[in-house]
Amino acid sequence: MFFYPGDAFHADNTSVASNGCIHLSWSSAQRFYNTLNAGDQVQIVK
Repeated sequence: MFFYPGDAFHADNTSVASNGCIHLSWSSAQRFYNTLNAGDQVQIVK
């Protein structure tokens, strides 16, 4: 799911740095995708 052009939430190795994407574990990504709808707002906290 893209939240900014070129940046997305997606399943990937969570111990590897990204260039803007938010890496989620496979189980978290599945829950994220099944729970959110287009237009839902999320808060990204560093």
